[in-house]
Amino acid sequence: MRTYIIYRKSLFFKTIAYVLVCMGLGILFLEVFKSPFLTIVDFIAMVIPLFLMPLLLKKFTREMLIELDSDRFRFTILGGTQERDILVSLPGLKSYTIYYPNDKLVSMQFNFRGGKSTEFTFFQKKKDASAADSNEIVESIRKTIIEYNAHVDDKQKISLCPSFYASRIGLYFIVALSVLLTIGILFAASYKEKSLPIAFIFGLLLVFQLMIRRRKDLNFYNSIK
Repeated sequence: MRTYIIYRKSLFFKTIAYVLVCMGLGILFLEVFKSPFLTIVDFIAMVIPLFLMPLLLKKFTREMLIELDSDRFRFTILGGTQERDILVSLPGLKSYTIYYPNDKLVSMQFNFRGGKSTEFTFFQKKKDASAADSNEIVESIRKTIIEYNAHVDDKQKISLCPSFYASRIGLYFIVALSVLLTIGILFAASYKEKSLPIAFIFGLLLVFQLMIRRRKDLNFYNSIK
C-alpha cells in the first residue's frame, strides 16, 4: 500500500518555537529598542508563514509504502535525505492508539513493550489517485492486530488504548485547566471588572472545545474497541 504521511508534531513544535521567538523579538524591539519599524517587520515575519502554509505542509510530508504481514508491519518512508524503514514487530508491540487530530488527518501510535513508541499521521484525503485510502489502511492494520490477538495468550495480546483526550489523564487535564481558568478569571475580576467578559469567553470556548474533542475521541474509541 502506498500513502502519504505528515510529521504533524514536528511541524507543530517548530511552529510554536518560531512564534515564541518572533514574540520575544517583538517585545525586545518595542520595549528595549523602542523601534516601531522593527516591531512591524517582526510582526510581518511572524505572519508570513500563514501564506506559505501549502509549502510548509509539503516540506513536512513524506510518501510511505506499507507492507502488512501476520506478525509484523513494514513502513518505508520515501523522500528527504534517504529512504527509511521502520519495522513494527507484533510480538514486541504492547498497545496502539487510533485517533483523528482533525477532519483532515488520522493518526496511529504504536507503543512497544520496551517503552518506546512511534506515530504516523496520514492524510484522509488522497494526494493522488494511486494512493491508498487512509481509513482503509488504518482498518487493515487494526484487523491484522485483531487476528494476531486471536492466536496468542492474554499476556501477548496487543491492547487498543484511547487517545489522550479520551483517557482519564485527558479528563483530569481538562478539569485542571477548567479550575485554573476559573481561578484566573476570579482573580482578574477582582482587579479589573472589564477583563471578566473577555477572559470568561475565551476560557469557556477553550474548555468547550476540549470537551467536544474528548467526546468525539471517546465515541470513536468505544465504537472500535
